[in-house]
Amino acid sequence: MTEVRVEIEADARAAPAAEIAVVRVLGRLPAVWSYGHDVAPHRIRLRISAPGVAPGMVRAAVTAALADPALEPWRLRAH
Repeated sequence: MTEVRVEIEADARAAPAAEIAVVRVLGRLPAVWSYGHDVAPHRIRLRISAPGVAPGMVRAAVTAALADPALEPWRLRAH
């Protein structure tokens, strides 16, 4: 099983608190995946285990979750 690590950051000071944003993101991802997370002001670190799913597909799912208007200030962090 592959664990994918993803960082999400807010690009605006008006972003909802990371604690709220992580709940919104996780609510839009598949319930059958396993998750872990760490939050800090304007940053969320996710650990996602998605058996049989390529890492690129996991990142695409997170990107799609971030399309929620309530998460507009949040985006994947470029590495």
